[in-house]
Amino acid sequence: MLPGSILIRAATLALGATEVNAALDCVVVCPTACACGTLGGSMVALAEEKGLPDLNLVEALFAAGGVGLIIAEDSMISSAMGGCQAKCDVA
Repeated sequence: MLPGSILIRAATLALGATEVNAALDCVVVCPTACACGTLGGSMVALAEEKGLPDLNLVEALFAAGGVGLIIAEDSMISSAMGGCQAKCDVA
């Protein structure tokens, strides 16, 4: 279980990314713009808390990409088909 401080930091980072997206600035989306900060915010908050190096974040992104590919093949990540919750669940 993650302590509350990590969850608060993850939510803060995730919402920050969605604000940047809403301001029409550039964001990297995982998997789509609706959930753009979910994966990144969670990963950065955990890395900060645990003192993990950037290489661990890169490896985690590759692993998350693989999981995303499996989900995209067998399910949906489109809000047009599954609603915004489908994107957040994948993230």
